[in-house]
This record gives sequence, structure tokens and C-alpha cells, in this order.
Amino acid sequence: MSGGPLTVPRPDWPQRRAWLLSGLSREERTWRRVCTIAASRKAGGRKALIMGVHHPPFSQGGHSGSPLMLQQIDDACKAAGIGPDALIAGHSHTYQRYTRIVSIAGKQTQVPYLVAGCGGHNDQAVGVASGQTIGDHTFVKSTRGYGYLDIVVDAQHLQIDFHLVLGPAGVPGAGRKSFDSVRVDLATGKLA
Repeated sequence: MSGGPLTVPRPDWPQRRAWLLSGLSREERTWRRVCTIAASRKAGGRKALIMGVHHPPFSQGGHSGSPLMLQQIDDACKAAGIGPDALIAGHSHTYQRYTRIVSIAGKQTQVPYLVAGCGGHNDQAVGVASGQTIGDHTFVKSTRGYGYLDIVVDAQHLQIDFHLVLGPAGVPGAGRKSFDSVRVDLATGKLA
């Protein structure tokens, strides 16, 4: 037989895949994906890695941040020798952006951590972001209201824009103009 099930699909491959995945926990599947991305980067490939979680590691509004979530993410990234280019969370019905300075595989990076849980459920109060630094992260921007993220990735950059559709007290947002924008240089791991 030439090739494996990933290169030469067999008629029963969907059933085999379903059986295999049913035996793996969500954490194991996530770990396998992270290791695959890490191996690709070590071989010279470079794609943006955006991690998505429900509970935000940091939060100044609505719901509190989760230090346990942050520790689990840090442990997995350290073990794999890779970290996210951005992390997006929900749970808190607000928009918040933090910049975290973290060393990944010996390289210091600036990673945007975004809370974007304001897609339609009741908005919540949020603290004012004024560039205050708390430990290894800075609280950069925040608002309450309703909005969405627009994410664009190319070979060199990761661009994330937040569009505020309806702001506090029902005030219309800026329309097509973004309320906040962050751009990551994928080669340097720094904000551009």
C-alpha cells in the first residue's frame, strides 16, 4: 500500500477518523495541532497562530480574567516551544485589548490578547484602558457596546480590527472605520 490514510483516502476513512477522534480528549487534539504547527515553524514554514478560548486570561469588565486558563496556555506553549501571534477570547460582553510581552522559545514577543465578547448578548461595563501595565501585560483599549472583529492575514502580517457597531447607551459606532486596530509582524513577533 502506498501512502497512509492521510494521502490515500480509504472508503472507511471517515469512520476511522471519527473513531480515533472519539478516543482523544479535546486537550489532546489541541496539543497535537500545536505540535504540528511548531514542527512546521521549525522546518521554516510560518503561518499566523491565533488561539481562541472562551474565558479570557485577562479582563477588566463583565467577567473576571482566568489566571488558570493563562497558566494552562503558557504551559502548553512552553512545552511545544511555540506561542500564539494573537489570543482571542469572549465570555465578557465587552471589547478589551491587552498587549502581553512574553518570551517564546528564547524570543521576546508582543502578543495581542483580545476580549471580543460583544457580538450581540447584553453588553457589560468595562474598565477604562489607559495603557496601564499589570505584570507582563498592558491594558491598551476597551469599550462596551456591540461590534465585531475583522481579521486579515498575509505572509508577513496579522491584522485585527474591531468595529464598534453600537456603542454605550445605544450611540451608533463608527461604521466602517475601526474603533481599534492591531497589527503583528509575523517575522519579528512585534506589533507593527
